[in-house]
Amino acid sequence: MPTYLVITEEVPAWFEMPCIPCQLLGISSRATVTVKATSGLGLASCTSHEQATRQVMRTLDSYDLTGMRTSFVTALLAPQSV
Repeated sequence: MPTYLVITEEVPAWFEMPCIPCQLLGISSRATVTVKATSGLGLASCTSHEQATRQVMRTLDSYDLTGMRTSFVTALLAPQSV
Protein backbone atom coordinates (compact mmCIF):
# COMPACT_ATOMS: atom_id res chain seq x y z
CA MET A 1 0.00 0.00 0.00
CA PRO A 2 1.58 3.33 -1.03
CA THR A 3 2.02 6.16 1.46
CA TYR A 4 1.41 9.68 0.19
CA LEU A 5 2.82 13.00 1.37
CA VAL A 6 0.08 15.25 2.76
CA ILE A 7 -0.18 19.03 2.98
CA THR A 8 -2.63 20.91 5.19
CA GLU A 9 -3.79 24.41 4.28
CA GLU A 10 -6.10 26.72 6.19
CA VAL A 11 -9.16 27.85 4.29
CA PRO A 12 -10.43 31.45 4.11
CA ALA A 13 -13.23 32.49 6.48
CA TRP A 14 -15.69 32.71 3.55
CA PHE A 15 -14.98 29.09 2.53
CA GLU A 16 -18.14 27.08 3.07
CA MET A 17 -17.52 23.39 2.82
CA PRO A 18 -18.51 20.69 5.31
CA CYS A 19 -15.96 18.63 7.17
CA ILE A 20 -15.91 15.26 5.39
CA PRO A 21 -15.26 13.14 8.52
CA CYS A 22 -18.12 14.94 10.31
CA GLN A 23 -20.43 14.16 7.40
CA LEU A 24 -19.41 10.50 7.51
CA LEU A 25 -20.27 10.52 11.23
CA GLY A 26 -23.59 12.33 10.69
CA ILE A 27 -22.43 15.60 12.27
CA SER A 28 -22.93 19.04 10.72
CA SER A 29 -19.84 21.25 10.78
CA ARG A 30 -17.73 23.61 8.69
CA ALA A 31 -14.25 22.81 7.39
CA THR A 32 -11.34 24.95 8.52
CA VAL A 33 -8.56 23.21 6.56
CA THR A 34 -8.02 21.22 3.42
CA VAL A 35 -5.77 18.18 3.49
CA LYS A 36 -4.26 17.38 0.11
CA ALA A 37 -2.14 14.38 -0.79
CA THR A 38 0.36 13.64 -3.52
CA SER A 39 -2.14 11.01 -4.68
CA GLY A 40 -4.09 13.91 -6.17
CA LEU A 41 -6.93 13.57 -3.64
CA GLY A 42 -7.96 16.13 -1.06
CA LEU A 43 -10.56 16.44 1.69
CA ALA A 44 -11.94 19.26 3.78
CA SER A 45 -11.74 18.91 7.56
CA CYS A 46 -12.64 20.72 10.77
CA THR A 47 -9.95 21.31 13.38
CA SER A 48 -11.16 18.35 15.47
CA HIS A 49 -10.67 15.88 12.61
CA GLU A 50 -7.53 17.32 11.03
CA GLN A 51 -5.15 14.65 12.38
CA ALA A 52 -7.48 11.78 11.42
CA THR A 53 -7.88 13.28 7.94
CA ARG A 54 -4.09 13.57 7.57
CA GLN A 55 -3.75 9.92 8.60
CA VAL A 56 -6.42 8.80 6.10
CA MET A 57 -4.97 10.88 3.25
CA ARG A 58 -1.59 9.16 3.64
CA THR A 59 -3.07 5.96 2.18
CA LEU A 60 -6.40 6.90 0.52
CA ASP A 61 -6.31 6.32 -3.23
CA SER A 62 -9.96 6.87 -4.20
CA TYR A 63 -13.12 8.58 -3.00
CA ASP A 64 -14.90 5.23 -2.54
CA LEU A 65 -17.41 5.92 0.26
CA THR A 66 -17.05 2.53 1.94
CA GLY A 67 -13.27 2.79 1.90
CA MET A 68 -13.35 6.32 3.30
CA ARG A 69 -15.73 5.33 6.11
CA THR A 70 -13.52 2.38 7.04
CA SER A 71 -10.36 4.50 6.91
CA PHE A 72 -11.87 7.24 9.09
CA VAL A 73 -13.30 4.82 11.66
CA THR A 74 -9.85 3.22 11.94
CA ALA A 75 -8.11 6.61 12.16
CA LEU A 76 -10.55 8.00 14.74
CA LEU A 77 -10.22 4.91 16.96
CA ALA A 78 -6.42 4.72 16.75
CA PRO A 79 -4.23 6.74 19.12
CA GLN A 80 -3.13 9.93 17.36
CA SER A 81 0.57 10.49 16.75
CA VAL A 82 2.31 13.72 15.72
